[in-house]
Amino acid sequence: MTRPAVVDLLRRIEDAGGWDKIIDMMADGKSVRYIADVYGTDRVHLRRLAREYVDKAKLAEAVADGAEGIVEDAKELLDEATPETAHLRSTQFNAMLKLAGFLNREKFGESKQSVQVNLSISDLHLQAVKQVNAEQRAPIEGKFQRVVAEEEPDGSHLLR
Repeated sequence: MTRPAVVDLLRRIEDAGGWDKIIDMMADGKSVRYIADVYGTDRVHLRRLAREYVDKAKLAEAVADGAEGIVEDAKELLDEATPETAHLRSTQFNAMLKLAGFLNREKFGESKQSVQVNLSISDLHLQAVKQVNAEQRAPIEGKFQRVVAEEEPDGSHLLR
């Protein structure tokens, strides 16, 4: 985006209520694409300018609050559903909840499975001893030939 275009966009943002207005729209659950369309730009440039001119904590809080707005909108979709549109509305509701989970993992996201690791000192010690014994045995096994007893036709055994 050229410098004059950036200046023009910043002027439009200021005239419409400043960055606080954009933050409020994000907190209401509006998408960055929607907000960019309102200001006559694309979401890439709006995001880039927002990162430059708005506090990161304020942006993160607005996005998290926006997830609540999305969940409220999703609930309204279900409330307005008729028997004919119930399946469609249910699918939209699930998609909106998934989006809210991405935007605010702490509140609406799926909980991560915890991994439990049980270690026993005695098991670790036993495993280390087995490994040392295997490493010590390997060079010895290669130095000796294997002895095989074969039975001769007369019943005697011959070692090879």
